[in-house]
Amino acid sequence: VSIGAWAVVVGAVLALAFLGGYAVLGKRRAELPLGWLRDVMVRRSTTGASVQMFVNGMAQVAVPAWLVTSAITSSGGAGATLLAMTLTMTVMGPFTGRKSDIPYARWFKTGLLLCALGAVGLAIGASIVPWWLTLPALVVIGLGAGFLLTPSFQAFSQTTPGRDGVGLAVYNVFRLSSFAVGGIVGAAAVDADTAWAGFLIATVLCLVSMTRTFPSVAIVQRPGVKRDVASD
Repeated sequence: VSIGAWAVVVGAVLALAFLGGYAVLGKRRAELPLGWLRDVMVRRSTTGASVQMFVNGMAQVAVPAWLVTSAITSSGGAGATLLAMTLTMTVMGPFTGRKSDIPYARWFKTGLLLCALGAVGLAIGASIVPWWLTLPALVVIGLGAGFLLTPSFQAFSQTTPGRDGVGLAVYNVFRLSSFAVGGIVGAAAVDADTAWAGFLIATVLCLVSMTRTFPSVAIVQRPGVKRDVASD
């Protein structure tokens, strides 16, 4: 890693530390949703969105990088291959948006299971089977991501922090940071010539997250706010 790259990283870390310190110690710290993690549904919906973005970030970085560096296809071909996942996610959007009556617990567990299965498929495709078998694996990840993306936001938006602009900002910090971390892990795995290992990490993360339980009653519910907290 070049000295210039380290300078950028150090500068970014210092800037984030300054902003974080100002947010916690500044005059407007009372606006931070410091108690939001006491709400179980806040934790679950944020976990669902973050894990989905981790897997998504890993796939969007690691799959094209692996295909190109292994001389399997061109950059254009790698991008076209990735469309199997992104187009599936796009199609899933209207479907999940119309099914708001389904408890979030089902979206959560089904989405994570599909993401785990898709990540296993990518690990196998990057190691012992022909590369083109990663296409159905990408479709499965797209389905899993689609099961988590909109429902996670809907579930979070029905909580007390989800009704607040700062709460939504923090939710997006978790979600988008997870995307970046997934991309970094995927890139590191490809750089070490072990792309399959990165996909297995995503699989384990999904399976561990699936063990989280859900409340059978509403928690931190505002008057007139419908909560989707049915236990599965």
